[in-house]
This record gives sequence, C-alpha cells and structure tokens, in this order.
Amino acid sequence: MGICSRFEVSEGTVILYVDRVMRAIRNKKSEFIQWPKDNIRTVVHTGFQNIGGFQNVIGAIDGTHFILNEAPTQDPTAFFTRKKRYAIQCQGIVDFRGIFIHYVIGWPGSVHDARVYTNSDFYLNRTEYIQGEDYVLGDSAYPISPFLISPFKNPSNHRQRQFNFIHSKHRVVVEYAFGRLKARFKALKEISVKDVKTAINLADCAILLHNFLEICGEIWEVRDDDYYYDNQYDFENESDEILKLEGEFKRDAMLNQFVA
Repeated sequence: MGICSRFEVSEGTVILYVDRVMRAIRNKKSEFIQWPKDNIRTVVHTGFQNIGGFQNVIGAIDGTHFILNEAPTQDPTAFFTRKKRYAIQCQGIVDFRGIFIHYVIGWPGSVHDARVYTNSDFYLNRTEYIQGEDYVLGDSAYPISPFLISPFKNPSNHRQRQFNFIHSKHRVVVEYAFGRLKARFKALKEISVKDVKTAINLADCAILLHNFLEICGEIWEVRDDDYYYDNQYDFENESDEILKLEGEFKRDAMLNQFVA
C-alpha cells in the first residue's frame, strides 16, 4: 500500500506490474541455473579442489526454510514447522563460488527434509547430473552414497576428524550462499504474503537474481545473523543399503587419499 500511495497508482496496477516482472525474471531461469557440463564441469572441479584438495566435487548441497510471517491461505497446518513458524522449504546445490546450479523450492515446512531430498529431481534423475566420479558434498544428515559424500557422523579417530574438517571447508560454500541470498533479499527472512504460490515465485526470483549478481561479481557482506540453519534431516529409515555401502567405500578411499 505504501507504493500505491507514493506513486499514486492502484493496488491492482502494482500487483500486475510485480507479476509481470517476476514472470520475466523466471523466464530467464535456464540462463542463470545451469548444471556444470563440459568445460565448466572441469572449472568447478578445479575450484573445489583449490579450496581443500577434494577431487571431482561438482557441488555442495544444503537446505533451509523461507519463513512466512503469516499463516498461508492454503492448508496452513502443512506449512507449520517444528519451530512453530510457517515456512516453505528450499534445497539448493551450489558450485565452489556459491552460485546455485540446482534447487527445489516450495515443499511445506512441515514436510520431512528426507522426503524433499528423495523426491528431488537431482536424486530421482541423478544419472542426468552425475558424470564419471562426480559427487556432491552434504552435511552428516544426508545419506551417504557414491554421488553424495557426507562426513563421518561420529568420528572415532584423528584421521576421521581431519577428513571432516577438510570436508567442511568445501561444503561451507553452500551455507555462505544461503547467507548471502538472505542478506541480499531481506524479505526472504519473513515473506509477507499469504499466497504460497506467490511466496514461491518471490523466492524463485530472488535465487535467480542472486545468481545474476554473483556472476556479475557483486560482493555482498554478511553478518553472523544472516545465516540460517535448519538441518532437520533424519535418514534412520534409509532403505538403499547398497548406495550407503558404496558411498562409505568411496569416502574411505578419499580418507586414505587426502588424510595422512
């Protein structure tokens, strides 16, 4: 309403223009969200390797909530989180620069993060994303597999602790990315709309604009309170033991390669 009064335009006109702008931004998604392939894939491998030595890393994955400051009009109970806030989920994968190369947004806040991950396009269609020995790095809450390497949950010796330290140096880029995203677009900390679809579109546009600004080299300073962590993952019922064993075998090989 403040914009309406300041520029003497009707609320309907503002809504119309905002919708047009968001639609125009979202139509650029294929330009600003691209999975690393060919020469870019090599650049990403090198970028992660320069951080801490791990080879063949294609991305870092994490999840967060975008808080809604009011109960949504559609099925509000589903969006009510265990932290007693309304929210939508976002799972993102970034490259070594913190640029998003894949994301899923819009699941209700109450939905278990395991369900978000195992129903994501990345997980279901991983053969389209993972080439050769590529893998992404996730925190210890993610299920280990050949295409997602997580740290040791309960490191029992110095070598495992050292591996976790090196792992975190690479993986932290995704936490920094979410921090910069929310620092740039303060509205993402508490989205002020009741319509879930509009909230998703706003967050969608914010991620695309974030990538555009990062690619253009804009530097954005963040404070500690700009970071938001909400690691709820719990894969106690992980059913694919073969993937788990193959992932653990791959992690052990990395341990022997990178930790003396």
